[in-house]
Amino acid sequence: MGNEDARLAKNALAFAQRITKGKKPNLLVLDEINLALHCQLVEIREALEFLDKIPKETDFVLTGRYAPKELLERADFANEVKDIKCPKEMVKTKGIQF
Repeated sequence: MGNEDARLAKNALAFAQRITKGKKPNLLVLDEINLALHCQLVEIREALEFLDKIPKETDFVLTGRYAPKELLERADFANEVKDIKCPKEMVKTKGIQF
């Protein structure tokens, strides 16, 4: 992972911070943040500080593999999705998978 990946991950977290300050959404999904944390694109400290500031009326979902133990300890719910069957070649649909 390069500097560009880290920059984009930090920008995404900053965007989420701006959204929760202004609009106070009902639901906030930080898609693949766990993988970004695992790859050290975002520091766990930054993520935890952000989670502490999310308004009480906003539910949030953190997705991605390799969730750090610090997030798992604070979670109300955690699950793991496991592939059971997968085709040898994935069918790709523009607008869905890419």
